[in-house]
Amino acid sequence: MANLEYLQYEAEGQIIDRKRANLEPKKIAEHISAFSNAEGGILVIGIEDDGEITGFKYPKSKAIKKYIEAPLDFLSRLPKYTIERVPVQNSKGEDDEILVFTIEPNYESIIALKDETVFLPKDRRKAPCFSYGDIRRALSCVMWEFAV
Repeated sequence: MANLEYLQYEAEGQIIDRKRANLEPKKIAEHISAFSNAEGGILVIGIEDDGEITGFKYPKSKAIKKYIEAPLDFLSRLPKYTIERVPVQNSKGEDDEILVFTIEPNYESIIALKDETVFLPKDRRKAPCFSYGDIRRALSCVMWEFAV
């Protein structure tokens, strides 16, 4: 795992993203889909964009188990990833933890949600979504152009 300072202060973008622990678990699955369909990356839950550690004791935080289960609950197939629960002190000085997903790129197939929505990273704030059918049609056009 990367060190805590890196997880807090590395610029967010194609490789790392931080999320508050009150986000809906399906959104976590969307980010995992996006990282997996690109070059992979690190998704940290419990650290704010500015590096503040809010952890899972933050008001309205979801249970850590819901995030751990999010890929199983919402993705149609699982990419290769690891999950690490990291003990920390949050910004209030309390013992807490953060959750770190390290997602590998998936070059063999597209990782979609169970509803066939596919996410691809665009920038750190927007992950455009496409249907699996849209991507298959686009790829068939590209393959056809190369065949001509």
